[in-house]
Amino acid sequence: MAETTLAVSFSECNAGLVVDEVDADLLAAMRRAVPATKGNTRRLATLGPLLQDLEARIIDEQGDVMPARGVGVIELRGESLTPGYLTMGGFIPAQDEHGWYDTGDLGYLTEEGHVVVCGRVKDVIIMAGRNIYPTDIERAAGRVDGVRPGCAVAVRLDAGHSRESFAVAVESNAFEDPAEVRRIEHQVAHEVVAEVDVRPRNVVVLGPGTIPKTPSGKLRRANSVTLVT
Repeated sequence: MAETTLAVSFSECNAGLVVDEVDADLLAAMRRAVPATKGNTRRLATLGPLLQDLEARIIDEQGDVMPARGVGVIELRGESLTPGYLTMGGFIPAQDEHGWYDTGDLGYLTEEGHVVVCGRVKDVIIMAGRNIYPTDIERAAGRVDGVRPGCAVAVRLDAGHSRESFAVAVESNAFEDPAEVRRIEHQVAHEVVAEVDVRPRNVVVLGPGTIPKTPSGKLRRANSVTLVT
């Protein structure tokens, strides 16, 4: 993270990928990361303990600090954290009056204080009181034969309304074949429903290189709205 000069946390050397497997239904409905190994589970990467001189806390919608495994906004504080941003319009503070920085990430801390990120606040889709994470939708869409690897994006629609929805865009080399497009649309919708129990408003099949990404390959979800509307 650039705002902390380098990073927030690191996993232990030679530990490999460590995942935290939690109950997916409780994560979505109750915003609690309850460990589970059976039933509908979600595997999240554990990002290790905080670096020295950094503090982290998890804040709920009312601004209260949450206990371990409570899912909320990740806030950071420490000497390595930038005080703000220099813009053409002047200096913009990055910290509140107590030195806390809102990362814009949703996540939680384990009992050992390890950081786990669930997604970006601005990308989470809220339907019937559930938090639906776009990465779950994109992973489901990516399982469909004909969808190019890493080329599925879930787009949040009607943000801020009482009932949000979402659409899915995928890239395929068969985007000009009407029969293949219909098959991919149907199967993507089926896989998404199986994964998150909600049907997308629509599915769009696009040609290679259409979905916008950052120079490092991250999906630009906010810039993808025009692809599905």
